[in-house]
Amino acid sequence: MPWTDGKSPMTTVYMSFLATWARRLSWTETGRAFTASWDEVRRAVVWVVHYGLQHRNLDGIEAIGVDEVQWARSAVTTHAGVSTVEIVKRPWRVDRASAAA
Repeated sequence: MPWTDGKSPMTTVYMSFLATWARRLSWTETGRAFTASWDEVRRAVVWVVHYGLQHRNLDGIEAIGVDEVQWARSAVTTHAGVSTVEIVKRPWRVDRASAAA
């Protein structure tokens, strides 16, 4: 059946729907709101994550940079951002191969 993935009892649209709401609410609240069990919500999130990993396109990404580092009482929080870096925009970027020479 084209609207399911394998032998899953949930349709792909319903799994996407549950996973979208699971980003805003807790998985338990999402299940209660849409009459699904916690495990169904978990399986929907896992399916969406796997689908995203299989269909991601990393072409054009040259570097991954850290946008912000926040220091708080013995804990470091980092927020990583993915961006396309051009050498012209960041002249201080050094290649490891040329730095070792």
